[in-house]
Amino acid sequence: MWPGKISETKNRLPVNAMGIQAVIVSVIITLIASGRSTMAAFFNILVSMTNVAMTIPYVFIALAFPYFKKKTEIIKPFIIFKTQKSANFWAWVVILTVGLANFFSIIQPALEGDIQTTIWSVAGPILFSVVAWLMYSKYERLPNP
Repeated sequence: MWPGKISETKNRLPVNAMGIQAVIVSVIITLIASGRSTMAAFFNILVSMTNVAMTIPYVFIALAFPYFKKKTEIIKPFIIFKTQKSANFWAWVVILTVGLANFFSIIQPALEGDIQTTIWSVAGPILFSVVAWLMYSKYERLPNP
């Protein structure tokens, strides 16, 4: 999927891609550690985007759980929630808790006057999701080895 040398693997690991990633992360950490305010703001935006993006899969899992619980044809070795009603209730508790936490972590910077962080907290995960979707679509079109 990646061009030439970047995608070469050793022991099934993309060593060159990991090396490039390590250099980029090291440069970012060095710039942040240098105490520049623009890099500190950049790091703050990255952390805010990460906080939002990392919780989205948990919302999807919580949304899927009641449907999983309903499927009686799936063998479940142990059951924590005995009734469908309790599974639905706790799924919605998780969804609302994570959703509200995301909402407030997005609007909190705007309430303090930092509109840029708020915008990037929403736009960043969307942008990276689109890029990932495009990359995966390209990968699916590659011929099988």
